Amino acid sequence: MARIVYSLSGEGRGHATRAHTVISLLGRQHDVLVYAPGMAHDLLSQCQYDPQRITLRRLDGLRFRYRGRRLSYLSSLVASSGFLMRLPARLRTIRHEIRNWGATHVINDFEPLLSRVARSSRLPLISLDHQHFLAAMDTNVLPSSLARKVRFLRLSIPLFCPRPDRQIISSYFDFPVRPSMSHQVTKVGPLLRNAVLRAKSESGEHLVAYFRRDLPKQLLKSLQRCGKQVYVYGLGALSPTGNVQFLETSVDGFLEHLRSSTALVCSSGNQLIGEALHWSKPILAVPEFGNFEQEINGFFLPTTGGGQTVQDSQVNPHTVGQFLENIDRYRNANGAVAAGNQVVIDRLNQMILDHDSADQQSVPSHAA
Repeated sequence: MARIVYSLSGEGRGHATRAHTVISLLGRQHDVLVYAPGMAHDLLSQCQYDPQRITLRRLDGLRFRYRGRRLSYLSSLVASSGFLMRLPARLRTIRHEIRNWGATHVINDFEPLLSRVARSSRLPLISLDHQHFLAAMDTNVLPSSLARKVRFLRLSIPLFCPRPDRQIISSYFDFPVRPSMSHQVTKVGPLLRNAVLRAKSESGEHLVAYFRRDLPKQLLKSLQRCGKQVYVYGLGALSPTGNVQFLETSVDGFLEHLRSSTALVCSSGNQLIGEALHWSKPILAVPEFGNFEQEINGFFLPTTGGGQTVQDSQVNPHTVGQFLENIDRYRNANGAVAAGNQVVIDRLNQMILDHDSADQQSVPSHAA
């Protein structure tokens, strides 16, 4: 049995959803100390874990700020100034905490503090996220404009997780790995919560939409004219506009509406698309404006056969109507995406075993 420290980003729900799946699986065999900031801590604190095996602690994190619909780097820097000033002291505190707890391994989901503590504490560091596909991908498969964005974005990856010993990348789409990284990268499918794995998908008449910051005006107008009931999550319980109903955040409510929907309209986050494809839901993806990672995620959606991606500037009643006309084709072309749950837990256990075996071999033997 290992004593694993697991840390994750607090930005968005995808990290927390993925982490909950992995933490629950790890907790069957190992002790797990979870560090989570912001929204991720709030979501995980609602989960029922065995307190003898899994401990959750709140972590300081970077604060991202948006101006309009675009990430504001200056506002984010100002909002995070307190975090950055406290960083050296916080790193020392965490290092002391995990040493006293007896940590043997660190698993990191794109969170910058614990990865640094792992390196300075000489603990094995495993990266388990989606974002590392930006560092691992062979960009020859991309159009030149997207390839340039990937090469730019990959420069930021070491800021969040410097020099992991192994990388596990969860993604709804397949991609070629750079030859220089093939020895340290394992690709797995989306990591799905039990509620998704256990439920049977049905094709109803309504649409589900999920957007975490705003709903592009042209998309809202197009949904109002689509002739179907639309349930929108992620923006809170706003006043309904005709056939478009805005609902309060509810994990159970959202999953039930998605399970019984005819299709999904959403930004192009990896985790949600993976869950929808597992249920063979046709997807119309509209990447968040200015979010390069989502733009790249969206590029791969048509390769699955399960839907189409349009930029928000291209959304209009015609593109939405065209998508709805083709949902049967998308549904039939999209074989249910396999969950990566068992693969990831098998791989993590093997990595832990390999490291422990290497440690034992490195201990010099002495004659009696």
